[in-house]
Amino acid sequence: MADRKITALTSLTSPATGDLIPVVDISEAANVNKNKTLTFGQAFRSLPNGSASAPALGWLSDSGVTGLYRVAQNEIGLSVNSSFVAAITAAGFQLGAGTPAAQLHVFGSDTTDQVIIENNDTGGDTAPDVVLYRNSASPAANDNIGNIEFRGKDSGGNTAEYASVRAEIKAATDTAEDGVLDLMTSSAGTVASRVRIDGFNVGIHELDPDYPLHLTTGITSTALQVECTAVDAASGADVTLYHTRNGAASVANDKISTVFYRAKNDNASPADVDYAAIEGSVASPVDGSESGSIQLKTQTAGTLTTQLEISGATIALNGATTFAADASINSLTVGLGGGNVADNSAFGLNALQANTTGVGNAAAGRTALANNTTGNNNTATGASALRLNTVGINNTASGASALRINTVGINNTAYGFSSLRFNTVGNNNTATGVNALYNNTTGSGNIGIGFQNSAGVYAPVFDPTTQDNRLVLGHTSITNAYVQVAWTVISDARDKMNFAPVPYGLDFVNQLKPTAYQFKVDRDTEKPNGSVRYGFKAQDILALEGKNPVIIDIEDPDNLKYKGEHLVPVLVNAVQELTTIVKELQAEVVVLKGT
Repeated sequence: MADRKITALTSLTSPATGDLIPVVDISEAANVNKNKTLTFGQAFRSLPNGSASAPALGWLSDSGVTGLYRVAQNEIGLSVNSSFVAAITAAGFQLGAGTPAAQLHVFGSDTTDQVIIENNDTGGDTAPDVVLYRNSASPAANDNIGNIEFRGKDSGGNTAEYASVRAEIKAATDTAEDGVLDLMTSSAGTVASRVRIDGFNVGIHELDPDYPLHLTTGITSTALQVECTAVDAASGADVTLYHTRNGAASVANDKISTVFYRAKNDNASPADVDYAAIEGSVASPVDGSESGSIQLKTQTAGTLTTQLEISGATIALNGATTFAADASINSLTVGLGGGNVADNSAFGLNALQANTTGVGNAAAGRTALANNTTGNNNTATGASALRLNTVGINNTASGASALRINTVGINNTAYGFSSLRFNTVGNNNTATGVNALYNNTTGSGNIGIGFQNSAGVYAPVFDPTTQDNRLVLGHTSITNAYVQVAWTVISDARDKMNFAPVPYGLDFVNQLKPTAYQFKVDRDTEKPNGSVRYGFKAQDILALEGKNPVIIDIEDPDNLKYKGEHLVPVLVNAVQELTTIVKELQAEVVVLKGT
């Protein structure tokens, strides 16, 4: 072939693989050995490995630092400005440096967006779309068809799944396909569905939701909380049950919505039973004069029955067929139990609050008979009167805190603020006046009248607590006691026993120290109270009586008492002894005169 200039050569537009290309092999030392040939196929099939900073195939405009190179065996790398950007491997395509574990694996360390799919279509189509497509030749129910998983490290350095979004086929029937979407989270190391969308229904902790919203929980505390954080006095966290009739007008007696309380019965195959319900209805839809109705229902002998209905301004209770002006009551059941409390009357906050089976009770006043359970025929008037009575019967309390802590005491009668206040189990007591028999607890058969003096001080002449059968009249500040006739005291021998002579007589009387005196206003002052009186000092008589006194009452050592009727027999003995002495002296005088 004759020598020709390169510019004179004919252009080869369709080179063949075997066409030769002259090459100067710079690895040869001798010039005679440097001229060699390379086929066109060899030249474009094999490239040097290159590197990220010097790609094997680069662009001159980028100084050859942007292009392709061999990352490793059978891996193609993409370098941009001498830095690795992506690679194609046998496993797939990777973006960023790392060890790929999927067909498309994106690595990154910044906090900006890593994947953006952008579409500039101006129409109404759904683009850009992301489609997870399981192209199975035999689709079937329960097939998983896609999963978006959220992974992270745990404290042990292990890779863990913390959440995921999964989809599955529920029904693959042509034209009747149903799908399921699960929102899943890890709890205690286990990933499970927490929210499931199943066709039209949504289940929370429920894999087979039966309703548009179905919440299932195994806890016994709050299962649903609606919270409002608005700093405002207006109503917040509202729950609205709205029956719209698809925009049409409501009709009288329309059932708007019902809240059911459902549980199982004890059938061999336990069945669902609505044991109670709250139902709201339209009473009247007339514009400008609308009224509503709410019904409280309970299961009664197998039938869900209305027990309380409020309709407009009227109330019906326990199956009343017609509304009364305020309320119609048929066998009202109240309290902690289920007893019938017909025949009871209660007026005031918490009055008869805990009554269950007690009947014939009447309570008027805040917390009056509040804790009565089974006690019958009690009457309480005034705040906290008979407040703690439980099973006591036939008690009557009138006045705040009267018989306040009585529990099982029976047949007690208290009139006046705090009268018989601390009585618990004492029976058959009668207290009249403010604080009368205030401290009586277990004593029975006591009668107390007027324990409060003119200064409002509690000062009974005797203060029964556990004693029985005491009559206490008045207080220690009384100056005069008036009665039209003398006391008539029973003294029938048939009512007495253990008769014995009175041991005291003239000698005892001769030692008595009658004294004039006045009472003090109180022991801490020297101010007299009332007129001058004649009498004795209890201590003087006690000194004469010794260890077993009769005339002086020492039951309350701080308040010694004098029982004057017991001194009368001593005085009679003294008179009789004196009469004997007189008769003896008379006899001696007769003898002396006769001589």
